[in-house]
Order: sequence, then structure tokens, then C-alpha cells
Amino acid sequence: MTTPSTTGTPAAPEIGKSMKLDGMVVNYHDVGTGSPVLLIHGSGPGATAWANWRLTIPELSKHARVIAPDMAGFGYTAVEGSAIPDRTMWLSQLTGLLDGLGLQRVSVVGNSFGGGLALAFAHAFPERVDKLVLMGAVGVSFRISEGLNKVWGYTPSLEAMRELLGIFVYDSSFVSEDLVEMRYRASTRSDVQQRFAALFPEPRQQSVDRLALSAEQLKSIGASTLIIHGRQDKVIPLAVSEKLKALLPESRLEVIEKCGHWVQIEHPQEFTHLVMDFLFPKAPALTKNELMGRWSVCSWVQAYDDGRKVFPMGEEVTGFILYGRKYMSCLIARKDRPPFKTGGQWNAAAEEKAAAYESFLSYSGTYAVDGNQIVHKVTASLFPNWVGGEQRRTARMQDGRLHLEARLEEGTPEARTAVLVWEKSED
Repeated sequence: MTTPSTTGTPAAPEIGKSMKLDGMVVNYHDVGTGSPVLLIHGSGPGATAWANWRLTIPELSKHARVIAPDMAGFGYTAVEGSAIPDRTMWLSQLTGLLDGLGLQRVSVVGNSFGGGLALAFAHAFPERVDKLVLMGAVGVSFRISEGLNKVWGYTPSLEAMRELLGIFVYDSSFVSEDLVEMRYRASTRSDVQQRFAALFPEPRQQSVDRLALSAEQLKSIGASTLIIHGRQDKVIPLAVSEKLKALLPESRLEVIEKCGHWVQIEHPQEFTHLVMDFLFPKAPALTKNELMGRWSVCSWVQAYDDGRKVFPMGEEVTGFILYGRKYMSCLIARKDRPPFKTGGQWNAAAEEKAAAYESFLSYSGTYAVDGNQIVHKVTASLFPNWVGGEQRRTARMQDGRLHLEARLEEGTPEARTAVLVWEKSED
């Protein structure tokens, strides 16, 4: 495995960054900052991550870090040799890509074939999945539909592509001649059709069954799951998602009316809003009255995107944050801070002074509440660089405790979420 390519993005929107993994070079898109979300595309002829998610990536990346690869056998991901990709290879590709990006845990959004892979990934690597979104997903065995049989049995021609696109959507006005031409050209580029035909040979029912999990496997998936399905889907029957809803313990089903297989294309705003509200639910706005008082610190942890957890002042901390009507003050310290042994406050050894500084944090100033954001406007601080600036925290109440969170060093290998948990003091 090599590190991601850092060359400029070519003019063709389908081509993103590249990463060398064992047996393949992966083409993938990596856009935005924040909590990571992995998008897995479907299996239509000429399918790429960009073609599948082109209306989703720009909006979702405003709020999250979006990773969208071309899966082996599709698009611009190149597989070495003559190996035909299968579920084992696809899961290895996903783990290799996430490892190369330093991402230990992600939420996964899968469309159709990609939904089947999302479920397989969640079953095989439950510790790496936060939440799941399935859209028109394969996942259980079902009698192959006429629509899916035509999709996987596609033979390139403009007329065949026009017919396929008509199967994908409920509203035929989405099938423009420009779209037909674009998808047809994508399906005939280089060896795309040869690779595509090898993925889903006759009898194609076996490809449905290979992507399916057993009822027992599905029942073991504990990730919170949102299932989305178009009412008029001619490719994957709605009954498939209804069965997934019955088997997945933590799931809910949203059925989109007047919609075919391409929910993210026919209803892009509704799809994106459903995904955003599910992955990143907005906490109720806090008020100053809720905050006012003294809160004792319970814990302080920094959770890195690569899976590391660091306790900046040890696992046991002491301190408080105090909110008045206008002013706030905060003090946090390591619980086992040793006393100076070489002198007093001013003449102790430099090493002891440095250790004392590293095990103590304090600042104060005014504050404001903006929805679920608390803005600390610092006027005094042990760390002088904070003075005159703002410390912004995302706040939420959970089980009577105040959680204050902040994202740090976005876009670097040290990207992480700092979380401080506080409990209201009686005094």
C-alpha cells in the first residue's frame, strides 16, 4: 500500500485521487472535512463514484469528510492481472483504502450493489462502522427482477442505454439525450464493458445470492441503519428493503414516493436531508439558563480519526467550568499533579514548572450561546495565545451531562475530536 496521490485533480470530474493497494490502483474522491462518510456506488454499466454521487458529494461535503471510491471492476480503478473482483476483493479494497487514509471508523452509505457491500463491511468489521445508510440495497436473497437482469445483462448501444436509464427512474424527464450519451460513452470506454460483463455472468441470480447475507448475519449487525427506497423501484424490489428492516435490529425505513431506483438523482435534496439528519442529528438549541451554574469535569478525551484515543491530562482529571449571566471561567487539571520539590512558585526548576504548565489549563472571559454552539470569548488564559480570541464548542446534553466538543487540526494526520464531559455541581 502507498500513500494517496497528492497530484492535482484532472479536469475530468470522474477522476479524483489515486492510491496503490495490493493488486489495484484505486480512484477515489476525498472532499470536505469533519466526520468521515464512505459512499459506495451501484453496479450499473459505466458506473463510477462520481456518476453515482455527483449530486450528493457537493452538499454532504459541506458538513463531513466524504470518501467515494470507484470499486474494483468499475470506473477508473485499475485491477492488476486477470482477477475478477468479488466480495472478498471489494472488502479488502475498502479496508485498504481506509487504512491508507488513517480512518479507523466511518459511516457508510451504499447504493444498490454498494448497499450490499456496506452490509457485508458492517458484518465483517463492526468496529469500523458508525452508522449505515442503505439506498435500494441488495442485502438479502431475492428472485432477480427483470430490471436488474437487464442492468447486469447490458450490451452497449445507445438504445440499450436509453432503455436502462428509463428503468432506473420513475420520471422519464430525467433521461435526457445528454445523459444517455454520457453513460453510453462511459460504458464503452477502454475495457469497461469487458470488465462489467465478467462481474455478473449468467445465470445472474447467483450474483444476487453472492451479495446477500443470511438472516442470522443481518440480525448481528448492531449499527444504527437508515434504509431508503423508491416506491416505484424496478431494479431492486421494495420488498427487499422491507425484509432488511425486519432483520436489522437498529433500522428504520423511509419510502420515497414517485421515485425509482435512483433516489439520489430523482430526489437529491430529500435524499441528502435524510442522510444528513440521520448521520448528524442536530441537538436541541441550548439556552443560557440551562448552562448557568458550576459544572465539574468528568472526562477529557481526544479521539483521533485514525482510531487513537489520547487523554491530554490523564484518565483522571479535576476541575470545573462556571457559567454566569455574562462571564465564564474554566479550570482543568491532572488529578495526580505532583508538588514542586526544587523550590517555590518562582524559583522551582524549569522542568517542574513545565510539567505544572502541561498538567493545568485555565481561561476566562465572556460567552455567547448560538444554537448548539457555545462561544467562549477569552480575556485571560494560562495559554496567552488564546487571549483576544474565541474558543467555539459544539454543546449537547446527554443523560443530564454537558458534552462540549471541538474539531482540531482538520485535514492533517492529527485530525481529531476533543470531547469534555461535565456534570452539574450541587454547590
